[in-house]
Amino acid sequence: GCSAWCITKGADSVMEPLISGGFPEAAKQDILKFSKTGLRVLVIAARKLDKDFLDNWLMDYQKARGTIDDTKEERIQKVVA
Repeated sequence: GCSAWCITKGADSVMEPLISGGFPEAAKQDILKFSKTGLRVLVIAARKLDKDFLDNWLMDYQKARGTIDDTKEERIQKVVA
């Protein structure tokens, strides 16, 4: 069968609150060390999606895309967040 994954990227300050349990302490120390040397950190996260979740998300997304008033972009952003 097929499987679907949600893969996303972002700055550590944006991604950590979205990750259940946050970053491990070792990762936090590495991020701090990188930032002190002037490096920027990009976090990549992935999650396998089950069929029910994906089906519901697609239905909500298609409904938001079909909006014909000035709330369309807001509705799409709410679904994809």
